[in-house]
Order: sequence, then C-alpha cells, then structure tokens
Amino acid sequence: MGEHIDPKKIIKKIIYHHPVFTSDAILAQKRHKEIDGVDKIHFCGAYWGSGFYEDGLNSALSVCKSFGKSL
Repeated sequence: MGEHIDPKKIIKKIIYHHPVFTSDAILAQKRHKEIDGVDKIHFCGAYWGSGFYEDGLNSALSVCKSFGKSL
C-alpha cells in the first residue's frame, strides 16, 4: 500500500459503491423467508444481506439448500 503504480500499467480504474437500502428494501428483506420458493420462484442476491458479494453467495447457497443441494 502506498507504493507508486506506473499509470501505464493500470488497465482500468473501478469505483465501487456500497448499496443504500431504503426502508422498503429492509421490509422486503424481512419477508425473504415468506416469499422465497412460492410458486417455485426463488430469490438470491447480495441485496438479501448487507450488499456484499458474500451475502450474494450465502443467498445462492440458501437456494441450493432448498433444492437439497450443497457445495
């Protein structure tokens, strides 16, 4: 950290932003278990947690578990 990086070696700069959850989104998160799997529709994504990729992975693993699968 803090080392100089030759600008010629930078391929692309990407700025990431953490999602901002509205009160409606938080209410939807609380209903996840209630709506997930209804009519064979499953929902997964980072938005079911705090918005980090780990939350997306955990959400996907939860869907897999509902099908009796594990990794």
